[in-house]
Amino acid sequence: MDEAKSAIRDAYREDILSERMIEVNGIKGYELTHQSTTNPIKSEIVIFYVNGWIYEFDYGADESLYEASESIFNHL
Repeated sequence: MDEAKSAIRDAYREDILSERMIEVNGIKGYELTHQSTTNPIKSEIVIFYVNGWIYEFDYGADESLYEASESIFNHL
């Protein structure tokens, strides 16, 4: 998990708005929200490390659409 976290953090280093560790159904994950400095896209990336596999979930949209959908992120 640390290696995957570092890779994602390095890729979005200057654009990170927030990052935190999360837990879903007993599985620990890493969540990073970033805002692109080159276009109006805001994104959230969540990674989980399970049984030697890394699973990555991404959502990105124009900032207004992102914020309109943000309240349902934890239900998906």
